[in-house]
Amino acid sequence: MLGFEDLLELVRTTPPPVWILVPILLASASVQGVQDFAVHRMAQFDLHGVQYGCQSAYISMELKGSDANVLNRRCVLIRWMDLTKERFAELVEHGTGSLLILMPADYAVTGADKLKEWTKLEHHLLNSGTSIPVYFTIETPELTKIYEDVHHAALRDKNSTAAAVLLNIFSGRGYHVTTNGPETKPLTDAHVTNIQGKLLGRGEEESLPTLVIVAHYDASGLVTSWSHGADANGSGVVALLELARLLSRLYKDAKLRPAYLCQSYLL
Repeated sequence: MLGFEDLLELVRTTPPPVWILVPILLASASVQGVQDFAVHRMAQFDLHGVQYGCQSAYISMELKGSDANVLNRRCVLIRWMDLTKERFAELVEHGTGSLLILMPADYAVTGADKLKEWTKLEHHLLNSGTSIPVYFTIETPELTKIYEDVHHAALRDKNSTAAAVLLNIFSGRGYHVTTNGPETKPLTDAHVTNIQGKLLGRGEEESLPTLVIVAHYDASGLVTSWSHGADANGSGVVALLELARLLSRLYKDAKLRPAYLCQSYLL
């Protein structure tokens, strides 16, 4: 789909005879089929009055590849492996309206080094925050085809004259991205309960060595359910609770009670 700014730029750089074709080409532009896919918005939260993460949600924009000539008020489609702190800053500086990041279906094939880099990027984006909507989705064959379409279109436009772009853009495939989920609202009544347990060992508490067992409810990241670096499926919580149950039975028997102070924390 040709945006107003694209038309304006093309008219400036295109000879007058081509201008006559604009209304005809616009009238013949076809509408592409609709494809629905699930997305996850970048996390957003306030901490002590400071906003973190993604501060916007709604998208209704033309979809472009990250290497397109015009990115202003466009939704940029990019693979996670191509996104860096520097690249993100460049996209925002060029007026990118929103970001749609393609994530792999299986992180195991990406390698430990890339996951480490991605974790650093997560930390940076969450702490710096952004005013544009940022969404993530699992890459599927359909999305791979869309990705290839928008990036091939960008390469074609870079190597074409303004007149050629005007003539070719309507014969290619254009995509418009719109979010249709419910309006995002802040959770003001969310409560998180931390659990602390302590088992006194044999001897003076102050002089006993301490054994600490810690688990957490979930890991943090740009998309909480996809967080890396921790098993966030509840297994750590289950293990901690079961250890607490077994150790409490051991500590109840004075003859079996070990000379350790055992503390457990569920955060």
